[in-house]
Amino acid sequence: MSTIDSVKMSDKTTLSHYGKIGMRWGHHTMSRGIQSQDAAKAARYSSRVKKSGVSSLSNDELKKLTTRIDLEKKYKTLNPSSIRKGQNVVNGVLATAGTITAVIALAKHPAVKAGFNALKAVAKATGK
Repeated sequence: MSTIDSVKMSDKTTLSHYGKIGMRWGHHTMSRGIQSQDAAKAARYSSRVKKSGVSSLSNDELKKLTTRIDLEKKYKTLNPSSIRKGQNVVNGVLATAGTITAVIALAKHPAVKAGFNALKAVAKATGK
């Protein structure tokens, strides 16, 4: 018999576990699902539209849903995430690199070389 087994615990000193199996320390499950009342209504309206179509909403409900969707879109465009900012920078760099590559390819094209040679010949003939 080990020492742990021989220790007698009274009813007042029992250890109980309150939580879910696999739950991590410091992770709160309740805070993730909190929505404002407007967001919850918009979610309900959009689920009704998906199930029954737009005709299932009244004019007022449809107006509230569209204004909520418009506000969310405007917020996303006015407050881009850091990933979106990085994507914009990379797109600008790639566009510049593409332009430079196109100019270099154009300069190496035989028709452009022939044009430069013709201009050089005209310049020599005129004495400039």
